[in-house]
Amino acid sequence: MKTILKILLAVFVLSLTPTVYVCAQDHIETPLERKTRLEREAARKKRQQREARERRENAARERAKRDQAAARERAQRQRQQEEAALKKWSIVSEYNEGMALAQDGYGKYGYVNEAGKLVIPCTWASAGLFEEGLAQVMDDNNLFGFIDKTGKVVSTCQWKNVSSFYEGMARVQDANGKYGFIDKTGKVVVPCQWKNASSFHEDMAYVADANGKWGYIDKMGKVVIPCQWENAGYVREGLAGVADANGKWGFIDKTGKVVISCQWKDAWPFEDLAGVADANGKWGFIDKTGKVVIPCQWPDAGWFSEGLAAVRDSNGKWGYIDKTGKVVIPYQWKEAGYFYNGRAKVKDSNDNEHYIDKTGKIIK
Repeated sequence: MKTILKILLAVFVLSLTPTVYVCAQDHIETPLERKTRLEREAARKKRQQREARERRENAARERAKRDQAAARERAQRQRQQEEAALKKWSIVSEYNEGMALAQDGYGKYGYVNEAGKLVIPCTWASAGLFEEGLAQVMDDNNLFGFIDKTGKVVSTCQWKNVSSFYEGMARVQDANGKYGFIDKTGKVVVPCQWKNASSFHEDMAYVADANGKWGYIDKMGKVVIPCQWENAGYVREGLAGVADANGKWGFIDKTGKVVISCQWKDAWPFEDLAGVADANGKWGFIDKTGKVVIPCQWPDAGWFSEGLAAVRDSNGKWGYIDKTGKVVIPYQWKEAGYFYNGRAKVKDSNDNEHYIDKTGKIIK
């Protein structure tokens, strides 16, 4: 009996003893050691998971950086291609004095020579053809000035409006809307005092005073024909067209004397002959005595230049006549300009522009 009691007591004592683990080295792991080991294993697992996540995130960031860099490169190449395309210029005018207008993709203007080389960069907001070695240009402030054929500014952009140089003078308009004239150095020769003005022809320009009456000045700005006419035109071959108070046109000489009475509805300048419109609005041509030498028969007409004048028939088509009234270039054009240096600009029924020679042949 005592033996059985000893065995039961031993079993009871053993049941109260904590469970322990035996290591490979026969070390028995205590509960505290087990807890520490499990915490280390959990921390190691979390660290491994964190490091794996960081590796994935870093890889994703690197991929994003590469993708962004590639996208920037593609965008930069596209911009460069677009800019290169925009910077390409094209010729947008005829040649005059060996230069033609060029325009780039930004809408800026420059000049190209007859060898096809861009000699003045496309930097101007607007520009005109060269006349007498100078060309009018407009800056980004919508002000006008003049440059020479090297691109040098000879008259700063300060004018509200300008005309090309003729006979060494250019008409300019100041900020107050008044007109005057400058020379090729940009110096104001005729002060801006006129309500309106034309370019100089044969050393005279027609100008309008504050009342809107027209007269003529010389290159010093002196009034040589008083402002008394309702309208006026260029002096050409010593005569100028003027309109009286009734709106009828005639011609005066350089002294202001009326040499052809005011009887026409409209009139063009002389080149041996002058175009005039009768009371019915039909155009013909007179000589310097006022005699009608080509009967008034066309609904519209231009002036003679280099021996030919544009006339429009009853169907709205334009052709050209010589000084005998003979049609030498048939009626076929929607629009027709005057001849200059042996060619004239015309427009066909599809609004395409061409240049023709004096035989009517398209040359450009």
